[in-house]
Amino acid sequence: MALTVGVVVVVLSRLVSAGGEYVAGPIAGTLVHTLPTVLLTWAVATFGGYAETLFALTAAGLAAGLFALLTALIRSIVSQFGTDLDWIEAVATVAGVALLAGLLTGSPTHAIGLGLVAGAVVWLVDRFDRPSGSAGRWSRRDVVSALGGGLFAGFGALAASASTDTAAPELSLPDRTRREIEELQNVAKARELDVSGLDGLLTPVEEFYTVDINIDPPAVDAEAWSVSVKGAVDTEFELTRDRLDLFDPVSELLTLRCIAEEMNAIRIGTAVWTGLPVAALLDRAGPNGEYVKLVAADRYSEVVPIEMLDDALLVYAMNGRALPREHGFPARIIVPGTWGKVNVKWVSGIEVLTEEEEGFWSEWAGTSSVNTVAKLWQANPTEDGMELAGHAYAGPRGISAVEVSTDGGDSWNEATLSEPLPHAATWRQWRYEWTPERDSVEVVVRAIDGEGQLQPEEYSKPKPDGATGWVSRRVETTETTDFTSGYRN
Repeated sequence: MALTVGVVVVVLSRLVSAGGEYVAGPIAGTLVHTLPTVLLTWAVATFGGYAETLFALTAAGLAAGLFALLTALIRSIVSQFGTDLDWIEAVATVAGVALLAGLLTGSPTHAIGLGLVAGAVVWLVDRFDRPSGSAGRWSRRDVVSALGGGLFAGFGALAASASTDTAAPELSLPDRTRREIEELQNVAKARELDVSGLDGLLTPVEEFYTVDINIDPPAVDAEAWSVSVKGAVDTEFELTRDRLDLFDPVSELLTLRCIAEEMNAIRIGTAVWTGLPVAALLDRAGPNGEYVKLVAADRYSEVVPIEMLDDALLVYAMNGRALPREHGFPARIIVPGTWGKVNVKWVSGIEVLTEEEEGFWSEWAGTSSVNTVAKLWQANPTEDGMELAGHAYAGPRGISAVEVSTDGGDSWNEATLSEPLPHAATWRQWRYEWTPERDSVEVVVRAIDGEGQLQPEEYSKPKPDGATGWVSRRVETTETTDFTSGYRN
C-alpha cells in the first residue's frame, strides 16, 4: 500500500502542477547540483535527448519512494496502538504527506490536496483489504466509507490542482519596437524558400527547442525579480523588471543552437529577441575584471570572457511576446552566435570576475563560436525529379554556400540559398533539385562559412566542443521524407 500512495502522490502532482509545485522537482534539483557534472555530462552525451527522460523518471522514482517510506512509517507507528485504527492512520497520512509535500514545493494548497488524496488511498485500501460483510461481502458501512474516501480523494485532487497562474503578464513595448519586430518577422518570411515541409526561417515560440537542468522550468515571480550587477565593478546595482524601460529596447533576429545537438537534429531555432544591451549594464557598473559569471534562478551558471558580451542582450521578449517561462521568463541572456549553454535563462545575476571560474557545465567547452553545420531536413519528389532542402548555420561567420552530393560524396553541386537575414549569426535555408537515375541514393551535404572555410568532414560527438561532420542520409527518390520527425521536442 505504501508504494501505491507514493506513486499516486507523484503522478497526481505531475498531472496538476502548473506553477512549479511538482514534488519531484526539488529532488531533481538536488540531484543536479549534487551529482558530479562529469556524470551528468556522460548521461547527456550517451543518451542524448533521452537523458532528460531518464533523469525525470529517476527523480519521480525517488520522490515516490520517499512518500512510500513516510506512509509505511506512519502505518507501522499506528499499528503499535491496535488493529482497528484505520481512520487514525488515514488522518496521520494526510498530515504527514501534506507536511512533506509542503516542504518540497512551498505550496500549501497543493500539499494539502496531495495529503487528502494520500489519506483517501490509505482509507480505501484498508476498506478493500478488510471487508466486514458476511461471506466476504461489503457491509453498508463499508460502502459508505468507500464513497466517503472517494469524495475525500476528489476534494484533494481539486485542491492540488489549484495552482498559481504563472502565465507571463501582458508585455508593453513602444510602438517603434513593435514595428521593428514586425519588420524583422516580415523579412524572415519574405526570404524563405518555397519548399514543402521545410521549417521556416522564423521559428514559432511553441516549436522552439528547450533544454535546461530542470524537470520543470522555474516559476519566477516577475514582480519580485531583479538582476544584480556586482563583483569587480565600481558600482553594484540591481535592475528590476519595472525599470527595464530605462534602456532603449533592441530587437535582433538571431539563431540559437544547443551544444548537445547531433548534426542533423533540430535543437536549433531562430527568433526575434527583444531586450537591452548587456554592455550598457556593464558600462553603468564600471567593470574591473576580464570575465563575467552569468547566474540563473535555478543556480545554473556560465562564465565567459567579458568581451563575449559586447553584443549580448538581456532579453525579455521573444517574437513580440513576453518571454515564455520555459525560455527564461522574466529575462535571459542572448549572446549572438554562441552555443545555447552560454545563453543563460531566468538570469538573476551578472557578476564581473578578475579570474576565470568554472560554470555549471564545466565538462563542455562551448564558449567559442558554434561549429558550421548543413542540415538535410526535407526530400520531396517534384514534377521534374527530386528536391532536397534544409538549413545551414555557422554562427557569426555566416553561410556563403551549401554543397550537395547525390552519389555518396564522389561529386558535388552547389545548392540555392535563401537570402541572408539582417544579422550574420542566423541560419539560411538551402534547396537543391536534380533528376535522379536510381530509386535510392546516398545524399551528403556540407556548408562553407562566410570566411570561406569548408565544414569539417570528420565526425565527432557533441561533447565537449559540439558535434562536427557532414550529414549523410539515404534518400528514397520516389517518396517524401521528413528527416526531422525523430528529433522534434
